[in-house]
Amino acid sequence: MLLRSSLKVTYEAPPGLKANLIRTYEGWAESFVEKGSATRAQLLFVLAWFHGIVQERRTYIPQGWRKFYEFSPSDLRIGCDILDSAIGRGGGNIQWDYIHGLLELAVYGGKIDDVYDLNVLRTYIEYFSDQEILNPRSNKKLAKAVTLPGSSRPSDYVELICGLANADMPQLFGLPGNIDRAVQQVNAMRVYTNLKQMSLSSVSLTGFDRDQWSCQLGPVLQLWSQLRTTNNQLLDPPSVLDSSTASPIESFVILELGLAHHVVNAIDSSLTEINQVLQGQALLTPKVMEHAKALMAGIVPDDWLEHWDGTDRVQPFMRLAVSKTAALRSTWMARVHSRNLLQSGVVLAHLFRPENFLNALRQEAARACNVSMDALALVTSTSPSSLDRYMCATLEGLLLQGGALLDGKLIDVQSHSALVTQIQAIGVAWVPEAEADSLLKSFGTVARIPMYTSPSREELVSEITLPCSGDPSVWAVAGVTIILANE
Repeated sequence: MLLRSSLKVTYEAPPGLKANLIRTYEGWAESFVEKGSATRAQLLFVLAWFHGIVQERRTYIPQGWRKFYEFSPSDLRIGCDILDSAIGRGGGNIQWDYIHGLLELAVYGGKIDDVYDLNVLRTYIEYFSDQEILNPRSNKKLAKAVTLPGSSRPSDYVELICGLANADMPQLFGLPGNIDRAVQQVNAMRVYTNLKQMSLSSVSLTGFDRDQWSCQLGPVLQLWSQLRTTNNQLLDPPSVLDSSTASPIESFVILELGLAHHVVNAIDSSLTEINQVLQGQALLTPKVMEHAKALMAGIVPDDWLEHWDGTDRVQPFMRLAVSKTAALRSTWMARVHSRNLLQSGVVLAHLFRPENFLNALRQEAARACNVSMDALALVTSTSPSSLDRYMCATLEGLLLQGGALLDGKLIDVQSHSALVTQIQAIGVAWVPEAEADSLLKSFGTVARIPMYTSPSREELVSEITLPCSGDPSVWAVAGVTIILANE
């Protein structure tokens, strides 16, 4: 009761690397920083900088980190112990491998469960765990115009911190120049969702109110009516084909159309029953009540998600289900009937399970090469013709986030650049492992880029390679990714 009646105040630390470093040095006693050599004091600053970078990068979720990781002051404290131990173990020489291994595998890396986020962390640790970064004459710096003091006096480091900019530039984290606009878009969507939930929380969903239901569910019912009107064959059962003579890819398309039929029928059945109740043509059942409550709360009903775990927003879910079904009926099945599915480009965004398409392609390639599926490796190329001797699928309509392609190579984007850009067609083929390495080397330097179904980066489809210049890890830190569709 006392807690309920009290005024509750929450303190949130100010954002930014500068504020993060100030908090760190305010928490360290001067005697802690001063003890030991100047090299130790430099290492402490590098560790504080690294700790601030990985914490403040969380501002840019999901492009900075894919999810929120609980990097805490205890990680920094353990890191300090590791530094002291690394200096002591080396008899004055810094054991960089010791620092690198513990920070990556135990302290910070132990909290990360995504392989691409772990690549980002590893790149940061490799960069900062280097003797060159302590050398004032080296070109390797923590950041542009940041030179480490050559003393162990805490005041020298605090002075350096105070000279930093208050606002962080994306380049400080190795992120693309237009990521601030991406963050604004994510925040705007979060505010919209919160406002919608607040507006719905004031509406009683405990019983049946015909006027309230008609008002709340009207837009959903109207949208579905429009979608059905513009897609006459939407609910027609799929044509029966003899799958015994179909290839693995053709069998996949047949199964995919069957799934599409289940998804749109689940939507139609649910909305038809709700509409009948509103029209007084049917009785209210627990199932109809459950679906109506979910839809009025802006939640996709569980019965729909059982067939396809798509977006969590109702109207986009309906539009995507219809557009995918229409594409499967008109484009994909037509190619199945003509037995020329891979002779022209395919759009993975048309599929409910795009990762299964790549698995079917792998199975078909294994049969053609007369090898096991495990003996094949996925190779991608911005020049699909380079993979003509293999069973190659040409992927069209892919979107690139965090970078751009110029003459087939990755380049940086500017602050005014579009958040996503459609790129040229990409060829993908499953190649025997013995040939895959030499084939990749013939493409020059490449960066490994994850491919997700949407910008939320919740569902990983596969990994592709794109040609680049310089160090490929730069693109991992930049959070560059391929997405199938921009919801």
